[in-house]
Amino acid sequence: MPTIIAFHDVGGVLHLPVALQRFPEARLVCYNRVSTWSNAGPGKHLLEEKTAALYRAVRQITDRRSHHIEHGIEPGQVTISGWRPCLRRAATEARQCGAILVTMDLSRFIRAMAYSRTQNRNAWPTAAEFAKLHELTLGVPLATVESPQLSESQRHSLATKRSGRAGRPRIPYELAAEIFTAVDMIYVSDGGRVEWIPSLRKLARAFGVSATTITRLVYRPVQSDGVTWWDLFHPTCKSVHNGFAYYPSKCVPKRQ
Repeated sequence: MPTIIAFHDVGGVLHLPVALQRFPEARLVCYNRVSTWSNAGPGKHLLEEKTAALYRAVRQITDRRSHHIEHGIEPGQVTISGWRPCLRRAATEARQCGAILVTMDLSRFIRAMAYSRTQNRNAWPTAAEFAKLHELTLGVPLATVESPQLSESQRHSLATKRSGRAGRPRIPYELAAEIFTAVDMIYVSDGGRVEWIPSLRKLARAFGVSATTITRLVYRPVQSDGVTWWDLFHPTCKSVHNGFAYYPSKCVPKRQ
């Protein structure tokens, strides 16, 4: 059985600045969720936008690197069955690398079983529900970007401001840089198909975005002179599977 860490905050969930002080050597694992497919949007683009907002908010607080980003569609309630697969995966990753598990606000970690958007918006999780949350998350440190003491109206107001713009998500430069720094190779196979190492699926899962989003990023300008992420990959004379191999430049440039 995991050892549940005792914290002195809201149900054992810390405000991120406090968690960073308490665990000065810990890395970060980011977690985000929405409750329904409609909240995620077509192609999950709204979920990706909210996850990108979480990443930006964390980077505004600390330059400590995010080791992993996990997001998905699942309920906020922590039931007896504990069905929260995305949260469990994020917690497992955090435990393996000794990280703080971070999300935007308390509602992303837990909703009271008594919560109802129309009937009981201000329902607060019970001590037993918080205990179940810590059991589900394997006792890893839990932290929120927004204060975990926010009321539901305050939390909802901030969430509305964060998601106020429409359209496709704009992946922050810092996250795009981390994605492409993690790429080992892009090459054209014998059949003319572009292949990625690691695969697009693995990259998407590691950084909490879709494979389509990463593909779109390839031709996105990185600098003011119009240089794209693809321009940072240079062709070599070596062939791979009789195709053309491209290796990324590991020196990610600073924005100009």
